[in-house]
Amino acid sequence: MGAQNHAVVLEDANPNAAVAALVAAGFGASGQRCMAISRVVLVGKAKAVLPLLLQEARKLTLGKGDTPGVDVPPLNSAAAKERITGLLERAIQAGAALPLDGRGATVAGLPHGNWVGPTIVTG
Repeated sequence: MGAQNHAVVLEDANPNAAVAALVAAGFGASGQRCMAISRVVLVGKAKAVLPLLLQEARKLTLGKGDTPGVDVPPLNSAAAKERITGLLERAIQAGAALPLDGRGATVAGLPHGNWVGPTIVTG
């Protein structure tokens, strides 16, 4: 949420291994760890990883963090949710695209969580 930790996927990377690492490092704990990956640079042919990354991110399950099978817990506060959605709005205004947009995410039975689902910004 605050740090800008980068990952670089090079052309010779194993696509499945790269995506598994990116999903775990970027979406675990809702990206709220200080070492969470927030930016990914895909070099050359590695740009072909994006569809696989989108596919795997779409599979992630939102819910209470202590529930088995949940991949993405809620954000830790309403302020964090507002900050993230504001950053996404500014990115869109600057010309970015959101091929995966987690704004407006909901979880059945948990209407008051600070939910932002997996989101991928390009551009």
